[in-house]
Amino acid sequence: MLTIVKQGHYVSQITMQNREPIKPGKGVKIQDFRTTIDFSPAQSGGPTVPRSIQTSIRGKAMFVIKINKSETLEYNDFEFVAREPLD
Repeated sequence: MLTIVKQGHYVSQITMQNREPIKPGKGVKIQDFRTTIDFSPAQSGGPTVPRSIQTSIRGKAMFVIKINKSETLEYNDFEFVAREPLD
């Protein structure tokens, strides 16, 4: 899913998830997989940057080992670095 901020003209969120179970290898089955990336301008009128990434996964390995993991990465303190003009 893609979410767009029309007034700001930027993508605010991208979400990827499975619709059906995934079998990436022998004995492994991923029931649920979801990754969401949130974006926003670093400053008012500035470039759009990733603000956070959330990932969660649930499944089984070798039919008995449960997999249930979530992770969130957050980004902040962005600093604008001007590019040198091209000759």
